[in-house]
Amino acid sequence: MNNIIDAFITSGKAQKAQGQTFQSFLASLAVSVVLCGFVTSVHVIFRAQWLRLYGKSETVGVKGLDRLSFSNVGFSHPYLYWAHLVSAVFVAISVCLILQAELRSYSRFEESLGVQSTGSSILIVSSSKKPLDPKAIRRHFSAMFGGVQGITINRDLRLLDAKISRLDAWIAKLEAAETELVRKASRSKGMPAQPLLAQHSFVLLWKRYLLESAVSQIAYIVGIIPELAWLETLPSWMVPAIQGVLPPIMLAVWISLVPMAVRVLVNFQKLHSHQAVESSVQRLYFIFLFIQVFLVASLSSSITTVLAGLGSNAKSVPLVLAQNLPKASNYFFSYFILKASSTISITLICGEKLLNLLLSYIRDKTARQKWTRSEAINVKLWGTFVPD
Repeated sequence: MNNIIDAFITSGKAQKAQGQTFQSFLASLAVSVVLCGFVTSVHVIFRAQWLRLYGKSETVGVKGLDRLSFSNVGFSHPYLYWAHLVSAVFVAISVCLILQAELRSYSRFEESLGVQSTGSSILIVSSSKKPLDPKAIRRHFSAMFGGVQGITINRDLRLLDAKISRLDAWIAKLEAAETELVRKASRSKGMPAQPLLAQHSFVLLWKRYLLESAVSQIAYIVGIIPELAWLETLPSWMVPAIQGVLPPIMLAVWISLVPMAVRVLVNFQKLHSHQAVESSVQRLYFIFLFIQVFLVASLSSSITTVLAGLGSNAKSVPLVLAQNLPKASNYFFSYFILKASSTISITLICGEKLLNLLLSYIRDKTARQKWTRSEAINVKLWGTFVPD
């Protein structure tokens, strides 16, 4: 943030109108989701009837979700591809029309609000020192927005900002100490713990299970480290649970840390506004999801079968690709179902607010900390919400 004329450009009225417009956009987006779900349901129902009459059988290798995709269309009934094409085009056109209608509504909102010179402002970001002259700025913008009411030049206040941050840290420590002192002075007195039944054991119960919970590939680990051969003596139901459930959970945890890491890296860019920060986070996070979820999953789910077929007979390249590439879409079917279910569940239980409520009882010691956490809950991070 280099140069500032007056204040920020958006007034409170404009922010309220933009919020209403975005709520309308979310409502239309929900309508489009319901529409897509309806079309998909109808498509699945009709496909369930068609595959019994015109589809391929399991002897050909069509199983699971492949029975609902266009890879299950029989060779003698190619006209059934029109059903898939019409459904896809209908959904795409419907979503585009909804987006176009919402953008027009947003434009009408902006035109109805108007921009008043007394309530608007302009933020100038420039690396050149020449526009820092107030006279040049006033002369340049004299014919815009009814003239310039005031000019404020931003200065390099990093030293002052560091001192303010240090002062805020000292104030937080002082408030925490005062709150702890008042809490200790006002709480009721209790009796010390009396070991009447048994002595307290110093053994940490979780320590003996720490190694088992960190194992994801027991067979390979036992082959590398013979000292862990006793892991093979675990019950038969426990080994598949450890190998199958634990790795996806760890992967989900690592994936959930990616938005936090992206936001930390974007903050190092020292962007001039919160909107610019969210835009940069959205762009980088979308690139990560596109590469990780789309490209990597698509290639890894079909490359092994495709390479095996191509290696046996190079002349059957079109046939092998036509048979195996559509199967890669099964990953996205299951991914969309899982994502929709998890998003709906998290929205209904308000997981983020519930977690902040629990952390408030554990970590927040002063009234200022509780107020800051309650205010931060209402801040929506659109940079990670929209791509996800």
